[in-house]
Amino acid sequence: DLDIGAMARFGYLRAGVAVRNVTAPEFGDGAARLELPRLVRAGVAVSDAAGRLFVGFDGDLTSTTTAGQGGMGTEVRHLAIGGEIWTPTRSVGLRSGLSVNTVGDRRTSGSGGASVAVRRGMYVDGQITGGADPTTKGWGFDFRVTF
Repeated sequence: DLDIGAMARFGYLRAGVAVRNVTAPEFGDGAARLELPRLVRAGVAVSDAAGRLFVGFDGDLTSTTTAGQGGMGTEVRHLAIGGEIWTPTRSVGLRSGLSVNTVGDRRTSGSGGASVAVRRGMYVDGQITGGADPTTKGWGFDFRVTF
């Protein structure tokens, strides 16, 4: 499969788009067949002059059906808004946001997270998401390298 994305920066404004499952791959046959639909998401963010405070808005341009309880799927298409702030040394960052599913019932979710720099360009990240939308609930940790 193939995922692609692009981002442009215009002063304090950034705009981006990401396309996942570009080839809409299919796996298996018959009842076991699984197709990953193409998903498109776009967003914009603005930062302060120091590049330490960010506010962003993004949304799905396509909808998809998630796996649901009892084998029943839920159609979703999300809009989100969030913010991020970093210490002056960019050693610790905190973020939070809200999202809403725009298909069917308006289910909302809230999220929060943090990043800690291990060394320049290397971060440990953590996040948690909860709320009324079961398709977005979860948590995660990762190690990220930037360049």
